[in-house]
Amino acid sequence: MLMESPRSIRSPQPHLEADWFHGIKDPQLRRSILIMDRSIRYAFNMEKLAEQAGLHKTKINRLFNNEFGLSAATFFRHLRLGHGNRDVLYTKRTITDIAIEYGFSDASHFTKLYRTAVGLSPTQLRELSPADALSEISQRLSSAPGIIGKLMAGNLLFSSDLSLNVAKERLLATQK
Repeated sequence: MLMESPRSIRSPQPHLEADWFHGIKDPQLRRSILIMDRSIRYAFNMEKLAEQAGLHKTKINRLFNNEFGLSAATFFRHLRLGHGNRDVLYTKRTITDIAIEYGFSDASHFTKLYRTAVGLSPTQLRELSPADALSEISQRLSSAPGIIGKLMAGNLLFSSDLSLNVAKERLLATQK
C-alpha cells in the first residue's frame, strides 16, 4: 500500500479503542487529545501541549471545558488513570510500577485518585476474581459522570466490536 504523503500533526490519527473519541467533532480538540495520549507517561505540560497543538493554552482549556466540562489538566489526569486502570486489571505489575509509569508521584497518589474515580482501591479490585473484577469495574464506570467513566472504560478494550464476554476471556487469559 502506497501513501501519497504522511499524515501531519494537523491530521489526527484515529483513536482505535475509544468509541467516545469518534463523537468529538472539533479537529483541534481531537488533535490535543491524541497529543496527550502520546505523552501519557509524562507530567502534564500545558505549554508543551499548546506548542504541539499549535493553539494557545487558553483555547485548549476552552475546548476541553466546552466538550467535557473539565480543564485539560483534569482530562489528562483521568486519561492517565484510564491507562493505569487497564494495567491494574490486565497485568500483575505492582501498583507502584503502574503509578510511576503513568506519571503519578507515587502509589499513594495513584491509589487515592483511583479510589475517587472507581470507588475501590486498585488492591481491592485485584482481590476479586478476574471476571468479578471486570464486571465490578464496568458496572461502576458505567455510572460515572460524564467523560470520566468513558475514559477509564475506554482503556479496558470496551469498543463497539468487543463484547464483555470477549473482554472477560482476555482478562482470564492474562491472569494465567
